[in-house]
Amino acid sequence: MLDSKELAVLQQDVLRLLAVKDVRLHGAGIVFAPGQVRDREMHLEWWCRGAEGDIRPLNLNFNRLSERFYDYESMPWYVQARQSGKPCAAGPFVDLYGTEEYIVAFSVPIFVRERFIGVAAADVCLESLEPLLIKGLMKMKNEALVLNAEGRVLAANTVSWSAGDLVALNEESQAANSCRLGLEANPFWTVVERGIPRSQSLAF
Repeated sequence: MLDSKELAVLQQDVLRLLAVKDVRLHGAGIVFAPGQVRDREMHLEWWCRGAEGDIRPLNLNFNRLSERFYDYESMPWYVQARQSGKPCAAGPFVDLYGTEEYIVAFSVPIFVRERFIGVAAADVCLESLEPLLIKGLMKMKNEALVLNAEGRVLAANTVSWSAGDLVALNEESQAANSCRLGLEANPFWTVVERGIPRSQSLAF
């Protein structure tokens, strides 16, 4: 078991990760399972970009009696990684950092001698991820969307949909030729190709 002061060595690795320019990370670090850090019931080592673009440690309220208590044990990126023992992707959702941007959280469970001790995670700004997803969708002749498990749009190849829109099941199946294509590399996202040619929709 580690002391929270001993975890400061993680900072330089996280800062290097946040400096990567290809994909804009909003935040990154390690979130520990309760009881894994000697002097803290709940603890995370997390750094993030502030509203001004500066990198700072993220301080959250872990007082269970407070109305502002942040219960990361209930967050999808934590729960899915812990239960599946595999990497996961969650979101999009509005960030915690005060910039009001959509982010997608990627997490990987950490095990020591088969015992779960927490997750390593990173938040990616959807604004920087979306163009990478659209690039593939633009090769499709029909309107197509990348949806998360909740049916929220991460990217689309027409301007009819915006990131964060919630697609109802009846909307998704309006066209007779609508189909869902699973993403083998990411079981949390699905490509939905609707039976509407891009030329008949509001194409880019």
